[in-house]
Amino acid sequence: MSITSKDIISLSQARAKLTELCDEVRTKGSEKLITKNGGSCAALIAADRLDYYHRLEREHIHLGLLEEAIKGLADVKAGKTLNLAQKGISLRRLLTRYLDRHNQSRHSESANVDSPDYPRIELNPNTRSETHIRSGLTREEERVLRRIIPQVIGSFSCAPRYSGLDERSGYYDYWFGIPDAGRQLASVGFGLDLTQTPYWCLSRPAQSHVPRFEQAGYYLWSSSPGRKPDLYKNIHLPTDFTARGEQWLHTFIETEIDRYREIVH
Repeated sequence: MSITSKDIISLSQARAKLTELCDEVRTKGSEKLITKNGGSCAALIAADRLDYYHRLEREHIHLGLLEEAIKGLADVKAGKTLNLAQKGISLRRLLTRYLDRHNQSRHSESANVDSPDYPRIELNPNTRSETHIRSGLTREEERVLRRIIPQVIGSFSCAPRYSGLDERSGYYDYWFGIPDAGRQLASVGFGLDLTQTPYWCLSRPAQSHVPRFEQAGYYLWSSSPGRKPDLYKNIHLPTDFTARGEQWLHTFIETEIDRYREIVH
């Protein structure tokens, strides 16, 4: 649906007629462009239409990935391969670059795949070698995470009103206030389609602290245009996670909270 001049309104008009405008975009499917000081600053659209736009964006990403995969298979078939050892290229460095790029686009990818058995390359910090493991989560790992995340977060003595669960937008996201850290919020979560790596998040960091967090393996990502980005870090579960999940996750969160305090304070 195209936007006409009647759909362009100033911020002051939007404030005065917000209820009426919400009813209009919900019932008529129209979209409103809100301006501030003569320039566009926001848009008002129906929630289901926003979900539709997000699905289109994810489908575009998946099509691009499929095209790259097809090109890669064609190169392999044609013998267009590269011997990294002969070229003096570190496979670890190459994989690290790939993982960094993959991490930054993690939240934008949400393929509806029932079985998370697609391969992923991950670096093993203990042996400093490359390990070939599953992608995403198994159903058993999901069940363990759902059971232990509230228990582990509760063990950090969070006030109930400063913790909660959000399962909107395709993610299980359990957030809480870090103890003795003012209003700093953190969360642990995973994609509900189970094709993505679980994550740890610190909300809206001060810009001056971002470089040190990035050195510690974090990356910035924003859930919507114009929103201040949060800090994310992928949680790579050990192979025996289902057996020692609660202890392992508690240690992980404790380590990251200590890291947060070290960087911020």
